[in-house]
Amino acid sequence: KHGHIKSIWRKTLSRYKLIHTPAKLTLDTNRRSGGVILGVLRNAYKTVTAVHTPPNISDHAVLAVLTPHQGTPILAITVYMPQKTNALYQTVLDWIKDTIMKQYPHLPILLGGDFQATISKRSFTSYYTILNTFYTALGFQTLNDPLVASFTPANTPIDHWWMRFPNPELIPTPQVRHV
Repeated sequence: KHGHIKSIWRKTLSRYKLIHTPAKLTLDTNRRSGGVILGVLRNAYKTVTAVHTPPNISDHAVLAVLTPHQGTPILAITVYMPQKTNALYQTVLDWIKDTIMKQYPHLPILLGGDFQATISKRSFTSYYTILNTFYTALGFQTLNDPLVASFTPANTPIDHWWMRFPNPELIPTPQVRHV
């Protein structure tokens, strides 16, 4: 969640190609909601190409195709989700499921961020929403232990990382270039 890249971050982040959308200021409340950054270490990939995100969710999700120096490109998605009770939460999940998955069926996908989802007893429904969407319906595998706290101030595991490999028949055959 960010409004702009603060000067204290500039030196550290200068090593990264950034795909980001700052949080928009809500004039009624004078507060910011959303804002996401996907940082990719420079030179780690041959190219990093941002993918368009619709304006209604652009401050909650950004993505890019990461083309390695060799091998298959990867679609990287990072999210900062609103509270589960917000309709925007389901809109972002549906956009990933219904649009992105259909546009990039042949690419492995790395998906991560703050899903505002925890398996704590008081709010486990948000976790099962993403679990059912990504794990059950779309075949993603979780990369982190959903029981381990990733947000230590509240001692909750709200940051989740997922990976999905495409059906092997959909992966294009790599072109070999002899030098």
